Amino acid sequence: NKMGDSALHVAANHGHLELVTMLLASGADTTLRNNENLLAEELTTDIAIKNAIQMSRRNCERNDGYSVEDYNDDSD
Repeated sequence: NKMGDSALHVAANHGHLELVTMLLASGADTTLRNNENLLAEELTTDIAIKNAIQMSRRNCERNDGYSVEDYNDDSD
């Protein structure tokens, strides 16, 4: 959208835990920032949504030792 929000940003902002969970299961990037430099988890006050996003990011990092940021790093 015009704010640079991903689907995960919008779902988190509107408090849609089920949709957030579906997006995370489908591989939504939890490290994307919108035009205001905010992560999806920073747009919600719902602790369950914050936890789901943070757990997804931690699980991604544990799977192979690399974080999403490592894969998005253009330096190599």
